[in-house]
Amino acid sequence: TDFSRYADIFPPEAENVLPEPAPEFSVPAIDEPVNYPAPPSFAPSDWAAWAADYQAALPTWAAAEKDNVPTPEPVSSFNHVSKGRFTESLQDRLRGIRRLQASKLADAQEEVRKIARRSLVTQEAVASETLAQLLVRQGQYKNALKMYQRLALLYPEKKSIFAGLIKDLKEKL
Repeated sequence: TDFSRYADIFPPEAENVLPEPAPEFSVPAIDEPVNYPAPPSFAPSDWAAWAADYQAALPTWAAAEKDNVPTPEPVSSFNHVSKGRFTESLQDRLRGIRRLQASKLADAQEEVRKIARRSLVTQEAVASETLAQLLVRQGQYKNALKMYQRLALLYPEKKSIFAGLIKDLKEKL
């Protein structure tokens, strides 16, 4: 098989390319050398002395870290919190939530009413024969009459057509 087309991906076998070895892990230098005492024999007194020597040889950060252990705050430090909010009954809190929801619902309903009122107001800028015909079909003869009168002013060439439609609408009123 011909592997020459893969030469740019894989090196040729003749060169036997091996990956470079990973760099050695180096430990950062310690400012002061620490001489830990050698472990004692099995006598208990030797072990106690060795533990004391070892404790003295530990870095200072371990001792500092041991001193900075967080402790819980005393209960008395929470006395400044207002008790009224936390001591109110669950029923009072539920009533407050319901009142808030009711007021939000009332606001939303009022907004819907405003939008509905605006949509019911006749837009005089909009005038078309199709809209006037729809108003007639819906039985809104007064609005259709106004629409045909506006159309007669906008399109004088169709004034005779609109005059006949206006006459028919006035008979229906």
